[in-house]
Parts: sequence; C-alpha cells; structure tokens
Amino acid sequence: MTERRLHLNAVIFGLGSHEAAWRLRESEPFAIMTLDYWVDIATRAEAGGFDALFLGDVLALQEGADRHLSNTMDPFVILSALAAVTTRIGLIGTASTSFDHPFHLARRFGSLGHISKGRAGWNIVTSSNAREAHNFGLDEMPEHAERYARAEDVVTAVKALWDSWEIGAQFADKTSGQYLDVTKVHRVDYSGAYVQGRGPLSIPRPPQGRPVLAQAGSSPAGRAFAARHADIVFTV
Repeated sequence: MTERRLHLNAVIFGLGSHEAAWRLRESEPFAIMTLDYWVDIATRAEAGGFDALFLGDVLALQEGADRHLSNTMDPFVILSALAAVTTRIGLIGTASTSFDHPFHLARRFGSLGHISKGRAGWNIVTSSNAREAHNFGLDEMPEHAERYARAEDVVTAVKALWDSWEIGAQFADKTSGQYLDVTKVHRVDYSGAYVQGRGPLSIPRPPQGRPVLAQAGSSPAGRAFAARHADIVFTV
C-alpha cells in the first residue's frame, strides 16, 4: 500500500489572519516591511517541517486600510530573499493573469526556480477587486468568464515558454567555445484571443521543469481551470 502523506503549506497573511492582529500588545505593526520578519517566519516554517510557504497578493490598497493592515509588498522580492536563507521549503507567490504578460510571468517564476534550486511555485489568480482594475487604467474588472478565458491563454503561453528550452540546451563547452545549442531552444509563437508572443524564453527551463502551479478558484470555471492546470488546489 502506498504511504499517503499530508503536505503542510504555511499561508502567511501579514501579521495574522485576523484583521486586528496588529493591535495585540506583543505585535510589531511595521515588522512586515522588514526582511527580518519574513526570514524568521520562513526559517521557522522550514524547521517545523512545512513543505511550502505561500504569499498572497492584491494589487491595490484595500478598502478599510485605515483600520487594518492591507498593504502588501511584492511577493517576488520577499521570496527571492527567502530562497537565500532556506534550503528545502517551497516558495509560492501570487501573480495575476489579468494584469501581467506571459513572458514576464514565465521569466519571473523561472528565475525564482533557478535561484531556489527548483522550489518556486505560482499561485494563479485572475483578480476580482475593482481597485486593482483602477490601478491598471480600467474602470472595472472584466467579467468573470472573460477573466478565466484570459487566464487560460496566459497559463498556456507561460507553460509553452518554460518548455521552449530543451534539457541540455545550455552546456558551455569551454574547448569548442559553444555555450548554447540553439537547435534545442525553440520559438513558441503563441497566439490566443488575449495574449500573443513569439518566444523563446530568455532563460533555461527551471530545474523542476515547470514551477508548481497553485489555484484557489471556487466557481465552476475556477474548479475546471484548476483541474486542467493546477498541481495544488486551495480548498479552505
């Protein structure tokens, strides 16, 4: 019988899940703006046996910011720093398919995969907050179905970019002076209804092939999307 194991993922929401956690006597309200805070959490989680560390993200200052902590720093900056002080724990960051381009996403998560030696993960979100839309020049968020249609385009393109480098394409033969076998690096020419691009990616495929993909959509469209693409599905 195959042994089944429970995998533990540490979901970090600022100073705690409760919006008033910053008011606790022992709380340091501005600690989340320091690297020491995140290093302490990551190293404790790794030592405690957690399999991954997850950082959510919202691309706007949220309603109620006068009463609770709602500002978030860029997950990539934090996770890149944590890659240097951890050795085993997975590093999952959130990025929106509604406000980013496949090339940027593939390159960013691929780079995190390289510097972490294969520990990168992407939490795929489509965003739903009108304040986020306003920050990107939109009056309102696209409809739910359109957001998932774009997400399908974006994720398909990101996967194609990660796969645009064959294993062994970069071999650096000092004797011959050949660094790269260009026959093993391919254009992808993705062309969807929402995103287009040529490729290939500007960095080799990540050590794990593709970073782990996580998703938390609870709608029928979100669950179907997760079934097609996600390695991890958040259910709570």
